[in-house]
Amino acid sequence: MPNLDNGFASSVRSRVALLLASAPAFGRAVLALLLEQLITMAAGTLAG
Repeated sequence: MPNLDNGFASSVRSRVALLLASAPAFGRAVLALLLEQLITMAAGTLAG
């Protein structure tokens, strides 16, 4: 399971990096906030 989680996280990170690279500054800020909340929720779900 750790291998799957790591692969998933790295694929998500690479997609997010592409999004951030192509997004305008305001969009980047909004995406960063949304992503932070999403990761927090996902981490809580995985841990809980």
